[in-house]
Amino acid sequence: MRLPYSLLFFLVAALVFLLQWLPFTGFFLMLLMAPLWSVLLVNAGFAGTAVEAAIKRVPLVWLALPLAWFGGYTAFALAEQRAFRRLQDEVAASNAAIRIAFDAERHSLVIAEGREGEWFVINTELPVIYARNPNFAGARHLATRMVAREACARIGPNAAARAAGVHAFGFHDGSVQEKRFCTVRQPEDPVLPEVTVEVSRRSTTVDRLPLDEATTTVAMPDGTRHVLRGGFAAPLPSFPQPLVGCGLRSASTRWDCSALFSRNRFTPIPRTGSRFESDSIVLAQALGLARVAPAERRGADMQAVLASVEAARRRTVEAETAKLERALADVSADVGGLPFKSLRGQPDAIVERLDRIVAAIERGIEIRRKGRNNAQQLWRLLWLVPATALDPYRNRIDAFKDKDGWFVPKSSGS
Repeated sequence: MRLPYSLLFFLVAALVFLLQWLPFTGFFLMLLMAPLWSVLLVNAGFAGTAVEAAIKRVPLVWLALPLAWFGGYTAFALAEQRAFRRLQDEVAASNAAIRIAFDAERHSLVIAEGREGEWFVINTELPVIYARNPNFAGARHLATRMVAREACARIGPNAAARAAGVHAFGFHDGSVQEKRFCTVRQPEDPVLPEVTVEVSRRSTTVDRLPLDEATTTVAMPDGTRHVLRGGFAAPLPSFPQPLVGCGLRSASTRWDCSALFSRNRFTPIPRTGSRFESDSIVLAQALGLARVAPAERRGADMQAVLASVEAARRRTVEAETAKLERALADVSADVGGLPFKSLRGQPDAIVERLDRIVAAIERGIEIRRKGRNNAQQLWRLLWLVPATALDPYRNRIDAFKDKDGWFVPKSSGS
C-alpha cells in the first residue's frame, strides 16, 4: 500500500521530540519554542494525509486518520463548550439573585485575602478600600484611594514614607496611562462598620473541563453572609493545538516532557465582558457600586490624603525610634529583622545618639547572636550621617573590623 508523504511530518515531530528529550539539545530547542512546533507538524501531517487521499494519491482509507483526529477533537471541544455554557448560566443565575445592602457612607469595605483592591477605587464610586495587613505601625489595614497625581509626586520616592507602608502608583486604562490620577496605599484602619470580603479558590473539573473556581464570601456587620461565584475555565480552542515537548520545571528544577492540548486558560466564568477583572465586576454589581467611566473619575481630597500619609510616617518614625531606644538600652533586645527603615531618612535622630550607637555596636559584637544582628542594623545607620559627625569615633569604628570582619568601614553620608 502506498504511504502518504505527509507521514514525514509525524516523523519530523518525533525527531524533534527525541532531541528535546535529551536535556543538552532540548534546552536549546526549548529556547526556540520547540514544543509549539508540534502544533504545525501534527496538524500538517493529518491535513496533508486528507489532501493526498482526496486527490487519490493514496487509498481513501487514509481519510480515517484525519477524520478521527479533527472530528474527534471537535466533538470533545464542543462538549466542553456546552458544559461551559451550562456552568456560565448557572453562575449567572446564582450571582444575579444576590444584592448586598452595602452603603459606602455607612460601611467600610475590607478585603481579607491580602489584595489591595485598587480596581474598585479606580473603576467604581467607592472612595476607599481596605486590606488587612498587620505589618505596619499603628494600623492593621492598608487603605487605598485614588487621588490627583500631584499628591503622588509630592509623596515621591520618600524612604520614610515607604518604610511606613505608604506607596504611590500610577495606573493604565488598557494601554493608555491615566495622567490625572494615581493611587495611594497607606496603613490606616477603617472607622465604619466593616463589610469583609474573602476569596477562596479550588481547582476542579466539570465534564472534563478544568476550572479554577473562585468563591467570594461577603460578611456584613450583622453576621449575614453572601456567596458569589466566579473564577476561570480552560476550555479547548476550536482548532487542535497539540503541545509535545520538554522543558525545565522551575519548581522542581527537573527536566520534564509532556504531551497535551493547549487550552484557553483564564477564560472568565462570569459573563462580564472583562477577561481578568470579572470577579471584581461581579462583586461591584452585588454591592451596588456604580461603575465610573475614566472621564468621570473624581479623586479623594488631596490635602486629607497627604495629611494622613504624614501621620502614618510619623507613627512609623516614632515606633522605630522606640525600637532604637530598646536596642541602645539592650543590644540583644528583639526589635525585628529590619527595625530602622524609616530612620534612614532621619539623620538628625541618628547624630544625637551616635555615642550610644557606637557603644551598642561594641557590646553587640562581643555578645554575638542577637546582639550581633542588632549591631549590624545599627552599623548601617552610622553611614547615613555626615562624615564629620563620625570623626570623634573613627578609632573605635576602625577597631570593629579587627573583632569582626563584617564591620568594615565605608563612606558615610555627605
